Amino acid sequence: MSDDESCDERPFSLDFFEVVVVRPGAADNLLAARGAVLGRTRDDDGTEFYAAQLDGSITTSMAALSDLETTGERRRREDFYDGACSSVSRLGERL
Repeated sequence: MSDDESCDERPFSLDFFEVVVVRPGAADNLLAARGAVLGRTRDDDGTEFYAAQLDGSITTSMAALSDLETTGERRRREDFYDGACSSVSRLGERL
């Protein structure tokens, strides 16, 4: 399965590397901020959730689609990934 596919085949509302803004007050643990989508998933009920790396942070934060607003901008894969590979064990230990 590629990055652009999901198990239920419906397209996602937001694309990878799409720039989003967290709506003020929408997500309990997030401040209104810009960031880029680096991951996405769909709950059993169809609710979409996105992992976004917010500007100025090295970690990602999860938010529901309803908490995000698209800007119409996109960033490049190279802005986040340098092409280096890491290996981890099945237990999550770095090899």
